[in-house]
Amino acid sequence: MAGDKIHTAKALALALAWIARHQRRWCGLCAYSGDSGERLLPLPPGRWDEGKLMDWLTRSSDGGPRSTSRSGRCLAFTPT
Repeated sequence: MAGDKIHTAKALALALAWIARHQRRWCGLCAYSGDSGERLLPLPPGRWDEGKLMDWLTRSSDGGPRSTSRSGRCLAFTPT
């Protein structure tokens, strides 16, 4: 994924995390790229680390400092 697609995926993940926050639920963000593995960020209710969240959002899937990865996926998940 590149450009608009990765920005859209991160925006969707952040929107789902925002909903979980307002419902006081756990949320986890996961970014995955074949070569770099995965990046996980747990977001417990009431105890978000906004600095780590910004790092998760701005890092690319290839481990670089910005969202310029050509391949990768990100998603948000909330336990029921």
